[in-house]
Amino acid sequence: MIKTIKIAPGIRKYTGLIIVVIPLIWIYWRVDFNTLIKSFTQVTWWTAPVLITFVTISMFLQGFRWWMLLKTFIPHISMPRALSYHFIGAFYSIVLPSSASQDIIKTLLISNKYEYSASWAATWLARILGLMALSGLSLYGFATLQNVHLPDGWKQSLFLVYGLFFTLILISFSKKVTRPFRLILSRMVPLKVMNVLENIRQGVYYYRYKKKSVTLCFIVTLLTQLTLIISTCFAIKGITGKLFLPECLAFMPLIELISLSVPFTPNGMGVRETLSAVFSNSWD
Repeated sequence: MIKTIKIAPGIRKYTGLIIVVIPLIWIYWRVDFNTLIKSFTQVTWWTAPVLITFVTISMFLQGFRWWMLLKTFIPHISMPRALSYHFIGAFYSIVLPSSASQDIIKTLLISNKYEYSASWAATWLARILGLMALSGLSLYGFATLQNVHLPDGWKQSLFLVYGLFFTLILISFSKKVTRPFRLILSRMVPLKVMNVLENIRQGVYYYRYKKKSVTLCFIVTLLTQLTLIISTCFAIKGITGKLFLPECLAFMPLIELISLSVPFTPNGMGVRETLSAVFSNSWD
């Protein structure tokens, strides 16, 4: 029998608030605002419009790839409707913990009108493809890195972590491998919830027979993630005058993966900045 520890609502509230605030305090405590204001005057004029353009393109691509997966099993759904839900989710993710909240919001909206197993399966697969694309780009970036100071053995550790990550993704599509975990979970989760999870699992499994759609979606996902990385490169170039493309390819996906795994702050705010500051110290 599993015992649960009850925590008072007030303690949970203040604990969550502390976890959210600490990274932000750490960031702003280290900022020299006089230098920051002076740096703004040195940023090249094209930085903001280029950054806005790339971010807008990436947002459309994210919604487009989600619509591609939805359309596989919901053929009558229109792209404008899918994009509208996607942008609503993107708006709420600004203030909700973790960027995964965007996926939850938009999928809840669409599952009220369409088959919930298909909509949740599409969202889950889109997230998996995004993580795979981030991992692949990061590995390529690390393979081309030069003049970066990192601890000994970092490369072996990185490839081991990513190898384990890819293995877990691949076996998640195998019913034979996941069956024991499903049986264990069924003893801990109410039957009604388990039936919902099983329908979503079945929806994800059906994508095994839609290889063309999944492949096209993965290509769009690569373009989406690459667009975000390039936008970061141009932002850094506009500020420092240097492009740092290999460094951005290597570290930006890794920062995104970690911020997705730490759902403490709204849309990963503070976590990304902290990691960016830590990793950028290793660049020449």
